[in-house]
Amino acid sequence: MQSYDIVIVGGGMVGATLACALAKTDYRVAVLEAFEFTAPSSPSFDDRSVALSYGSRLLMQDMGLWGRIKAYAQHIAEIQISERKRLGLTRMHAQEEGVEALGYVVENRNLGAAFQQYIANADRLDWIAPAKVKEVNTRADSVELSYEFEGQDATLQAKLLVAADGANSFVRNCLDIAAHSTDYGLSAIIANVQTQLPHQGVAYERFTPTGPLAMLPLQPFAKQSRSSLVMTVKHEEVDGLMALNDADFLKELQGRFGQRLGRLNKIGQRAAYPVALVQAEKTTAPHSVIIGNAAQSLNPVAGQGFNLALRDVAALLDALQGDNAIGSAEFIAAYKASRVADRDNTIRFTDGLVKVFSNAITPLAHLRAGSLMAADLIEPLRQRFVRQGMGLNAQRRIKGGTK
Repeated sequence: MQSYDIVIVGGGMVGATLACALAKTDYRVAVLEAFEFTAPSSPSFDDRSVALSYGSRLLMQDMGLWGRIKAYAQHIAEIQISERKRLGLTRMHAQEEGVEALGYVVENRNLGAAFQQYIANADRLDWIAPAKVKEVNTRADSVELSYEFEGQDATLQAKLLVAADGANSFVRNCLDIAAHSTDYGLSAIIANVQTQLPHQGVAYERFTPTGPLAMLPLQPFAKQSRSSLVMTVKHEEVDGLMALNDADFLKELQGRFGQRLGRLNKIGQRAAYPVALVQAEKTTAPHSVIIGNAAQSLNPVAGQGFNLALRDVAALLDALQGDNAIGSAEFIAAYKASRVADRDNTIRFTDGLVKVFSNAITPLAHLRAGSLMAADLIEPLRQRFVRQGMGLNAQRRIKGGTK
C-alpha cells in the first residue's frame, strides 16, 4: 500500500489547481481522477470558459500559477448589468477601482493545458488517471482509499483526503455527508459566440424573464471578436432551443441579448447543463475536507462558483502552513472555521440574485430596475457589488505567497 501526505480525489478545475499549487512543496501528493487530461470526454477541460475574479488572480499569483495562465486570460475592463425590457443599468469599471482588470476569462481547455504543464514537471505528485474510487475508510490517523486503475484494484493511504470530485461527489457520500439541492427550474446553455463588434473587454450580465444571460469577453480567434455565452433558461425550453439550427438559435439569442455587440455572426458547439444550488451539510470529516463543487455547487449567475472554490484551495494551503499536524482534528477545525463566513455569504449572494432576477412579478421587476439604477448612481452600493464580484469582500492572501 502506497502512503501519501495528501490524496486529492478529482482532478478537474479545482483539484488540479490544488495539485499544481502543491507541486513545488515537500508534500507527497496523489490525485485520483476519472479522466485523462487529454480525453475528449473530460467534463472539466472542455469548450466552456471560467470567469476569474480579480481576487482569484491574486490567489493564483500567490500559488505561483498565474505566470502560465495569464497568456490565455482575457481581461475584463468593464461589467454591465441590465434587465431585458427594463430601464436601469449598473456599470463597473476597472479604472474606477484602481485595478488593471475586474476579472479575467479563460477557456477551460487552455486552463487545462497550463495545469498539465505544471503536473508534468512535478516530482512528488502522482497523477493517477483514469481511476475509479471504490471505497473510503477512515482510520485513527489516516484515510484509506480503494480504487481501480488500469483494470487492477489498488489501495493507498493518506494523512489528509481532499474531496474535489464535483457536485455528485462519491467521496462525500462515502464519508456519510448529506447534501441538499435547490432546483431553480433552470438549465444553462453554454457556447462561444463570434460577434460583429469587438467586445473591448466588456462583460455583460443581462437578466431575462427566464434567467440570467451572460456574455463574457474571450481572447480573439483568427482576429475575430468572441464572447462566451452562458444563457440560463427554464428546463422546458432547453430541448427546443438546442434543436434549433445555428442561424435560428442566433436569432433567438439576439432577441434576448440585444445589439450591444452588434450582429451575432457565428456560434460554436452548444451544450446544456441543469443548474442548481447543491450544499453539503458539512465540509469536513476526520482527516478529510470537501472543496469546490463537492462542498457547494452554485448557479452560474455572477460567476462565483470557481472563485469560491479557489478560496477553499487558498484556505487549505494556509492550513498546511500552520502549526497543526496535517489531517489532525485541530487542522480540520482550523480549515472549517476559516471557510464558514465566506461560504455562507457567497451562497446567499448568488441564491438571492437568481431568485430576485428570475421572478416575473411586475412590482418586483420595477424594484429590480430601480435597484440597478441606484447601484449605478450610489457609490457605496456599487462598490459593494464590485467588491463581491471581484472576490475582495472575502479576499485573503496565502501565507508566504507573493505580496
